[in-house]
Amino acid sequence: MKVLVVDDDEGNRKLLCDLLKLKNIDSVEAENGNRALALLSPEIGLCITDIRLPDIDGYEIAKRIREEYPKMPIIVCTASLTVAERIQMGNINLFDASLLKPVHVENFNKVMGEFLKDIKLA
Repeated sequence: MKVLVVDDDEGNRKLLCDLLKLKNIDSVEAENGNRALALLSPEIGLCITDIRLPDIDGYEIAKRIREEYPKMPIIVCTASLTVAERIQMGNINLFDASLLKPVHVENFNKVMGEFLKDIKLA
């Protein structure tokens, strides 16, 4: 299993990939939505995505993942959520969990722990 990490900020992608590596989890990186969609495959078992990206936003990425891989967990990782975005996220059920930036190791471990117990690592 690999985790797809989508963020236009290289530092954020590297941090998430490094945290995954500490858990012996392979990751693939995408700097934008189009690249993320191009990388989707059956070997991707989970996606961590930012919402605000330069081309396709995280909502659209999640919608397309749900169409092709409906059981894939999707974690949104964002610096801030407006009230409208929180309401939208709650109403559309696209994301299985959220992480706030800056990502703290404790929060990352807590969120990932919920998914890793149900996912077999390759």
